[in-house]
Amino acid sequence: MAPLSPADAEVALRTFSRRWRELLGGLDQDDPDTESRLQRPGPDGRSALECALAAGAALGIADDRLREALRSDRPTLTSSATTAGGGSLESALGRIDSAAPALADTIAGTASGDLDREAELDGRTVTVRSLITDTVSEVAGLLRAADEALHARP
Repeated sequence: MAPLSPADAEVALRTFSRRWRELLGGLDQDDPDTESRLQRPGPDGRSALECALAAGAALGIADDRLREALRSDRPTLTSSATTAGGGSLESALGRIDSAAPALADTIAGTASGDLDREAELDGRTVTVRSLITDTVSEVAGLLRAADEALHARP
């Protein structure tokens, strides 16, 4: 994926809460089929709930990494393995609601000269710009996977 401009990344991040809530927040919690739809694996093997939990975790981890890359010279960042753990739909959406705008704020406060700052992640060199692009791409991919899982045939 081509690098996103910080402005485009910020806009995308600020839309994630709404987009995730449009997809999952409107599900009828009184419908007995809702829980099974949320838990049903999609074509890639992940359920919509798993995707939402992973998105919230990825956004929080990305903000931590970005802040560290901006604070230190060529830091070694934590592993890229995103472990979302368990949780409810509301906790997943709440995490996205808080983490996406926090990351957008971090990006908005990043000077253009800092976008090429380097860090080490999983044995490879990354830049602040690539961290931003990779996160937006990952969370957008998780949103697509959640949509596919919701609409997969049982």
